[in-house]
Amino acid sequence: MKHSSNNVFSKNIQLQSLNFKYNSARGNLLLVFLFTIINILLFVTESNVYFLFSAFLPYFIVDIAYLLCGKYPVEFYTDELSDMVFFDDTLYYIAIVIAVVMALVYVLAWLLSGKNRVGWLIFSLVIFSVDTLLMFILGGFQFDYIFDIIFHALVILSLSVGIKAHFQRRALEAEINEETLQQSNQYEDPSSIENDYSLHDTQPLRVADFGVKSRIFLQADSYGMIICYRRVKKTNELVINNYVYDDTTGFIETDHSLNAIVKGHIISVGLSNQRSFISVDGIIIATKIRWF
Repeated sequence: MKHSSNNVFSKNIQLQSLNFKYNSARGNLLLVFLFTIINILLFVTESNVYFLFSAFLPYFIVDIAYLLCGKYPVEFYTDELSDMVFFDDTLYYIAIVIAVVMALVYVLAWLLSGKNRVGWLIFSLVIFSVDTLLMFILGGFQFDYIFDIIFHALVILSLSVGIKAHFQRRALEAEINEETLQQSNQYEDPSSIENDYSLHDTQPLRVADFGVKSRIFLQADSYGMIICYRRVKKTNELVINNYVYDDTTGFIETDHSLNAIVKGHIISVGLSNQRSFISVDGIIIATKIRWF
């Protein structure tokens, strides 16, 4: 049973890593939107500043409309552009609106790709790949675009990693659920030979959810038990072999102690005088200063 508990705990750590990759990919969509909008605003205000991590096509549309409406300096329209007939400024404003709407698609994908809706992340990968392709077709391969190309490649890589992480996470969650169920069945069976729990042991509150974002204060392995002291949102938890045995909730942390009796051992974790600690049978086995 010890091996099974350790295996589930290890997989839960992997699950947190996969969640981070998926959420990082989503976060990059928001960055693409923000820098695209910033670049459009800088262009409209005739600033010479340009930020990377931006989509190409929305910016290109505004640039073309700027050209077609004769907004560039007079000396720009020479040679083959000297006989150019300019469009009304209405086209320019329409182009700005279209560019903003195109950028908002990334926000929409960011919002809707939450709660494991990976289809929107796949959609984002497709449209950003098309954006990258159009950058080569319409802008050509220029040395000035080298950093744009690098950042486009990084975004595509991030989205690909996030999508892959989603499917790996689904497979891993299925394995964890199956192994946790097996552990629960062993725990509930008093005739099980491998049952390490005595009648005086503390009953767990719930199975620990390692799919959520958490901050691990301390972790230790003692007497065949993996003891974890962590915080999930506003709740501090004592987790032993993937089960939450005690918790406390509060926006502001004060000195506290979370306790349980498992396998006949008294286990305590908590915060005391700015130090996180783990103790077994009254002996401190792990401690660390808490700076914040």
